[in-house]
Amino acid sequence: MKIRELLDLERFINILQFLTRISIKKDSKFDPDLGKGIVFFPLVGLVIGLILGLVYYILRLVPAFYNNSLVTGVLLVLVEVVLTGGLHLDGLADTFDGIFSYRSKDQILEIMKDSRMGTNASISLILLIVLKVCMLASFIDKDMVWPIVLMPVLGRFLGLLLTYRTRPARENGMGNVFIGKCDRTSLIVSIVFVGLLEILALGLTGISIFGLNQMISIILVLLSLFITCILAYLIKHGVYKKIGGLTGDILGCGIEVGEMIFIAYIFILVG
Repeated sequence: MKIRELLDLERFINILQFLTRISIKKDSKFDPDLGKGIVFFPLVGLVIGLILGLVYYILRLVPAFYNNSLVTGVLLVLVEVVLTGGLHLDGLADTFDGIFSYRSKDQILEIMKDSRMGTNASISLILLIVLKVCMLASFIDKDMVWPIVLMPVLGRFLGLLLTYRTRPARENGMGNVFIGKCDRTSLIVSIVFVGLLEILALGLTGISIFGLNQMISIILVLLSLFITCILAYLIKHGVYKKIGGLTGDILGCGIEVGEMIFIAYIFILVG
């Protein structure tokens, strides 16, 4: 990746429109080189996170929502689903149906293409949504908006990690435009970007973890980057054993799991 590609606004807009329902250019056509903009994944997450943060503050102005963090959490999850069109949740459901069917590679890929939802898909969706709502409600009770804003960033960071040095499991698939397209420059830029966002978030809020000083608190939160990298490796290792590569559904699943693991980690840190 060339440094000037980091300033490619048109490619960022194309990535944003591909990963969300946000429409900026109505006449935009599919970009076959969309994968070159993989570095923008975390930035797209930041756009989603900032919208969630704005919705959070608007809801807090209404007494009914201010006094009911659970309902606010449900609405925030709903807003995120609307923003993404449920794209990543669909990937989560298809992945759990396929990977945990314990079939052959071809059968797993066929199951993942099936639009019908099985038991594993239903269980994974219910558990993830319930856990996400509960975690968000906990942050809302503490009036902590920064984990809500950073949640989509870390999720898409994991999605980016999954595309580093990987290959597609099938010849034709929507996710192939991204799979294997993350190079070293994109990886390093993304790590620095996400790390700086976390430092900025804690610096602005002055949050202290376990009553420790600010520097140690920042280091503890930055560990989420390391955890996300380990999680990406484990997902790739497990999926490669099953189907020998990645699919778009698995990228979507990774994004949802990445969000969940991040807020679960922060939930543990802040108690």
